[in-house]
Amino acid sequence: MRPTVDAALRAALTEAGPARVRGKLDADPAMAEAWTWTPDGPSWTIATGTQLVRLDGEAITEAGQVSCDCLLTPRCLHLLAVLAVLSAGDDVVGAPEPEAVALEPEPEPEPDLTAPVRLTPRQREAADLAWRAGAALLADGAARAGTPVLDALRHVAETARKAKLPLLSTAATRVSTGLAALSSDSPAFRLPTLTADLQLLLSVASRLRGEPNGADVGAARRDYTDHGGGRFLGICAERISTGSGYAGVVTYLVDADRRIWTVADVRPGGPERVQGAYTGTATSLPSPHELCRSGAFATGLRMSADGRLGRAESAEVARVAHTPWSDPGLDPLWTEPLAEQLDRIVPVLSADPAERRAGDDLVFADVTVGELRPGALTVYSGDLPISVLAAADTRPAVGNLRRLAGHGGQRVRMVLRAHPSVPRAAFPIAVGECEELRLPKGWAGRANLTLDELPGALAHPIGSAPESGPDPLDPVARLVSRTVLSGRAALRSSALPATLATLRRHRLPTAAGLIDRLAAAANATVVRSTGESAPAAPDALASAWIACGTYEVAARQALMRRLWTVTG
Repeated sequence: MRPTVDAALRAALTEAGPARVRGKLDADPAMAEAWTWTPDGPSWTIATGTQLVRLDGEAITEAGQVSCDCLLTPRCLHLLAVLAVLSAGDDVVGAPEPEAVALEPEPEPEPDLTAPVRLTPRQREAADLAWRAGAALLADGAARAGTPVLDALRHVAETARKAKLPLLSTAATRVSTGLAALSSDSPAFRLPTLTADLQLLLSVASRLRGEPNGADVGAARRDYTDHGGGRFLGICAERISTGSGYAGVVTYLVDADRRIWTVADVRPGGPERVQGAYTGTATSLPSPHELCRSGAFATGLRMSADGRLGRAESAEVARVAHTPWSDPGLDPLWTEPLAEQLDRIVPVLSADPAERRAGDDLVFADVTVGELRPGALTVYSGDLPISVLAAADTRPAVGNLRRLAGHGGQRVRMVLRAHPSVPRAAFPIAVGECEELRLPKGWAGRANLTLDELPGALAHPIGSAPESGPDPLDPVARLVSRTVLSGRAALRSSALPATLATLRRHRLPTAAGLIDRLAAAANATVVRSTGESAPAAPDALASAWIACGTYEVAARQALMRRLWTVTG
């Protein structure tokens, strides 16, 4: 494995490089990947074609550990390009493993995240550093951010980690990852994700600089702690296939306290891996095909805060018989009123999926099958229409919705995942059998819509795709994201007065006022001693931008809840 590099050292060396060198590195930050890397014990040599770069040690923490044959070292393009592609120390993130880690002798008590905390000088320094880096990025825009900005954020992440500010460190790491994806034109880049990550970084830094509590500090991630054991009943299973190269199956279980847990078999691989993971047994647990229809008595299990279950070496597992959804251990999931389910669902829809607990976004509903339109099957929970959507690349789900549409008017029990941004829309996970829809005997009365194939013929869509109404908060969301990408320039658009007028017409005067304040902060100037005008410090801009983003999230949650409960 290649060495790691101290983020602060990389940032300092890059900042010291000549402007023309930094410009070349910004244009091609991954150029060193094409060079020849040769290990030599704990050291590495990198042949660039004309020069030779040397790295001494598994962790680069001092400038004396790096050198280049050229005369400009350590400010040369060769050395800085090599450092640019190294991972920062303690910043290597791997794929989540479904298996548990070794038992800890004594689990630490959960911290009180609501109690006020007094920061150390080192923590205050890390918060100030994060605020300055985030505000500077926002002012200039991510599209113009070069290697120095990226290194500054990595330095923030490392500084926050060493200062024991895990939430701030995580936020800075996410922002730097998003910037790296943007600068390399990676298909994995998502502007909404970068926007949310920068919002988290600046919001946490702002609170840490004020009167923080334990939640602002965060808790260091602990993979698994003791669960003990008990009876777990299978609910359903879902296909997983990501653009980053992971695939498999996640099985959902519920315990006696109605807490939902997951068991995952998700590993590197393509979509072809899914079926084998569904029917195979990678652990002593039954296959996901069986586990989701039965369950298990288990002891010696391990649990994570987000609801993942894993096994310790001493775990003992005994499978239970097939259990229908009408079982007293499962039925309450569907008898809970939808309005009460929304108390759990709506707050997490705007959160990072990685931060949600298992099952938080699941809708359990008894519905009537309605009409099939292009791209969606409409089902009805009472008088409330719900559009069930399936992505074009999830072929089992697409076909199953067409087969289910052939049973219009039938009452069925379903498990859905609420769409994060479209009201009254959800993705299909599982369906129960009904009078006209009979499933194979071994399926225990339910089908996993992304994995199994329902019996019956394919129905044909009628009419046109359902139209969604205008999103009154869209102007706010677009402006918040455009500011991340373009910085102050996004708020100098000639279209801004029309945006403000639209918001006021939609009776959103608070949104209009916040954007007005944001634009004023973006256009604020100061007069230098030379008499020249220059942009003001970005602090007011960052504060106004946080306020806009916070408003948009809160207003969207209120709107989502209203539209999920109001019919017509």
